[in-house]
Amino acid sequence: ELSSIILPSSITTIGDYSFLGQKYLSTITIPSSVTTIQYHAFEQCSFTSIIIPLSVNSIKGWAFYNCTNLKTAVIAAGTIGESAFENNYLTSLTLTDNVFCIEKNAFSNSKNLVSVTIPGSVTDIGDCVFSSCQKLNSVTILCKKTGDNTFFEDPLSYVIFGDKVKEIGKFAFEDCIDLTSISIPESIERIGAGAFMESGLTSIILNQKIKSIEGEMFRYTNLSSITIPVSIDTIKPLVFAECHSLETIYSYPVIPPVLSDSSIISF
Repeated sequence: ELSSIILPSSITTIGDYSFLGQKYLSTITIPSSVTTIQYHAFEQCSFTSIIIPLSVNSIKGWAFYNCTNLKTAVIAAGTIGESAFENNYLTSLTLTDNVFCIEKNAFSNSKNLVSVTIPGSVTDIGDCVFSSCQKLNSVTILCKKTGDNTFFEDPLSYVIFGDKVKEIGKFAFEDCIDLTSISIPESIERIGAGAFMESGLTSIILNQKIKSIEGEMFRYTNLSSITIPVSIDTIKPLVFAECHSLETIYSYPVIPPVLSDSSIISF
């Protein structure tokens, strides 16, 4: 069985399914000549660490899918494809400032990943990129926006936003039941629908740039009170639905925001 491989420095593309299912392949070095790693290229291989060099423009979908021995990854590729590293046991993940696109589910179900930083170079981020990461406790977000459902079902306690973050995607922190408080920095201008739905939020500080509180944003949370900043002009449907602990809403807009009939509802 193949246990290690040295790729020649002349190779530019690692083709589809090249090493699929090589369960004894524990060591590989990707040379700086490689520009593309194709679909399923290393799916179900057994190496414990991988370094993707700067020369790689694209890691295609499922390239490292189900590499359950993978513990450490350093990635400098421009694009990380759909489910490229889904279902792994990473304990350390470094995304360099060369990464600009992370497609959906790229790192979902990373079972042992505790913390991660999304660099400011990322301009395109897909759905559920870090969803269902059972130990993901801390994230630092430096890119301009998160995707939708980015951290769905993660046990996050700490979220740090960089000063360039403009938008939080829809349902980004849905079902993050350990996330009890969060402060929204002044740079953020929009928070998508359901962003904190079914999270553990008991408190949140909104900034003065957000103009609308989108539908279901705080549904099923444990908020006891919330302050609506002066900038808010619209509160969409079901924002506070099933918030059984909510007792007080402080509203500071000079002109009262447009309130949907179903913005505040409890069953």
